[in-house]
Amino acid sequence: MLAIATLCEAFGGSSLCKGETLTDSSFVSKGIYKLQRGLLASSMHQVLWDRIQADLPADLSITKVKSHFSEAQLEDGTIEPWQHSMNGLADNLAGIATGESHLPSEALQDIPEID
Repeated sequence: MLAIATLCEAFGGSSLCKGETLTDSSFVSKGIYKLQRGLLASSMHQVLWDRIQADLPADLSITKVKSHFSEAQLEDGTIEPWQHSMNGLADNLAGIATGESHLPSEALQDIPEID
C-alpha cells in the first residue's frame, strides 16, 4: 500500500503514471478497484488510502499476482523461478517500507494478516 501511495504521489495523478502495476496483495488490488469506482477502499489504514486517492491516476491498471509460493511449487514447475524471486523481493521491500512508514503501531500489527 505504501508503495502505491508513493507511486501516486510521485506522479501526482499525472498521465506519466501509466501502465500496469503489480501487487501480491488482494487487499490493495481490491481497494484500488473500489477507489477507481468512487467507493470506499477500506475502513482500515484510512491515512494511506487517502494518500492514494488524492493522486490516483484514472488509468492506473493494477493486477493481483500470486504470492507466498512454496518450494514444492518451484520444484514442480507450477511457478517460474523469477516469480518466486520477485515475490521474495517484494516482501522484503514491503518490510523495509513498513519500518520507514511511521504508521501507528496498530496499523503495523495488521500487515501480516492483510498480506
